[in-house]
Amino acid sequence: MSKTLLLLSLLLHLVSCNANKAQYSIDGHIKGLHDGDTVRLACSHDGIALEQVSHSVVKDGRFSFEGDANGCKVAYICCDGDDYDLCTLIFLEEGDINVSIDGGICTISGTPINELCNSVEDSIGYYVEELEKIEFLYYSRQLDDAAMASLGAQGFNLQQQLISYLRETITENIENLFGLY
Repeated sequence: MSKTLLLLSLLLHLVSCNANKAQYSIDGHIKGLHDGDTVRLACSHDGIALEQVSHSVVKDGRFSFEGDANGCKVAYICCDGDDYDLCTLIFLEEGDINVSIDGGICTISGTPINELCNSVEDSIGYYVEELEKIEFLYYSRQLDDAAMASLGAQGFNLQQQLISYLRETITENIENLFGLY
């Protein structure tokens, strides 16, 4: 009787430990890859080389991954096909992660750090677009000296705003992996 109780207690303990494991689930949709193409999930353990952790075969433009999310990890979703050569950052944190890849533009949502990453990438995109407009006008050399000086000042101010935004975002998130990354 005591052996049965001990065995039952041990079994319940093992089941409860597994029930509390943090998991991530990635559901992805990709345009441009064909059925049978492969999407890879890779991590860098040394900060340099990527090591494949898992792979998923594309079917009807969809792919998926599941795994252990003990703590948040930085990973990359990589795919190469006839029209693709893409490797994009993803944070493997607990929860359901949605990935949409269309023409090289990747949107990752569903978990807090991935949502934050998308928001920051959008903001950086805005600054880059504005700086590129200024750069184009500046190097077109179709403006007088006063207009050139004004453009230079606008470019400098945008750069300062971007630096300030990035510092603030990093400071606000220093306690999570995004701020450290």
